[in-house]
Amino acid sequence: LVETPDDNIENLQKIVELDPTVKSARKNEIAELLTNDPRWIDQWGHRKIRIEETWFTETTGRTNPKVKVGIIDTGVSLDSNLNYNHYDLGPNLSNTKRYNTAQDSALPFSAQDVTDTLGHGTHMAGIIGATANNNLGIAGLNWNVEIIPIKAIIATIIGEREWPLAYLYSALNWAQYQDLDILNMSLGWQNHYQENDGDNADYYIDNMLTFGVIIIAAAGNDGRNDCIYPAAHAGVICVAATDQNDALAVGSSGRQDADILAPGVDIISTVPTDSLFDGNGNGVESLNQDNLFGGTSMAAAYVSGVTALCMSVVPVSERAELKCSRYWHNGFGRIDAWATVWYHNCNKIDNNHDGKVSSQDRQAIAFRVNQPSLYSPPLDVFPVGGDGNIDSADAY
Repeated sequence: LVETPDDNIENLQKIVELDPTVKSARKNEIAELLTNDPRWIDQWGHRKIRIEETWFTETTGRTNPKVKVGIIDTGVSLDSNLNYNHYDLGPNLSNTKRYNTAQDSALPFSAQDVTDTLGHGTHMAGIIGATANNNLGIAGLNWNVEIIPIKAIIATIIGEREWPLAYLYSALNWAQYQDLDILNMSLGWQNHYQENDGDNADYYIDNMLTFGVIIIAAAGNDGRNDCIYPAAHAGVICVAATDQNDALAVGSSGRQDADILAPGVDIISTVPTDSLFDGNGNGVESLNQDNLFGGTSMAAAYVSGVTALCMSVVPVSERAELKCSRYWHNGFGRIDAWATVWYHNCNKIDNNHDGKVSSQDRQAIAFRVNQPSLYSPPLDVFPVGGDGNIDSADAY
């Protein structure tokens, strides 16, 4: 046995490695699941964008007020009394704001029927903000967010849907007065600008952009090089879809014009808790169910979820500095949550606690590079660190 008198496990590791009979030594790390949600193992997209590293680092989210995310879609799961009944979504669904574009906007919250009979909107909501660590379902990207459902797509018969343009106007008109932080639109029309140049929808979108709302929309699923509308609007973030190998999804549009890419193939998420979608009523659909649960819709929701998490790690007054709408990505252009969120909020290495990583903080790391006697665990920066060394990767 080899012991160290000062409880410096990193120093002990180096002593052991000096023995010529030792090939390598490492700390005995205790592994744990990031969440206890049973379907976490199927959420490949979360791991692909490094959401685990993002949760692990010292990013602390604000809860009052929560980041507000509006979702213009098919609604969310409600019971017969128009109460939220989804165990994995209920805590993060707004208790003050929701709207059905087929109803009078003057109706009170309790009368607005945003029941989701198609499943699409509930699926988007789960990606963005399903609750975590409840031993049920999945984990959303942001565990503490206010999701505001705006029902603008209606079912005609089972499996069919329609979205009148007037419903988009109504949804956007209502949304612009709700103090939203983010608006997700996983829907759209082809060739909209050619047919409706200067359309009224642009008026509402421009208004919300002026108010500082980040608007995110799906590129479309027709394999086009450009983005469909409203993702085609210059101020809207157009999201294309990728698969498990970071290749563009086969049917994804926005192949040249998308602003960012995100997971959009075989995405598991929440669905309404009724037999139409899930025979055992557990509120989570199975993999490879049908194309409703794969496409740029899901990719857009991923970007909205990362944006909501990015916005939550600093107070409202510091959002401009965080630049949550200027996404960091990997070499494929696919969003990287850890790079987007944590590179801009490095509390762990803010040594002088001035709210930013300044030259002084960088010097504190550089001073320790390749200097074992000056090792400091907080500067062995996860996820590249944790190896008992302060090296160029930590400094970077």
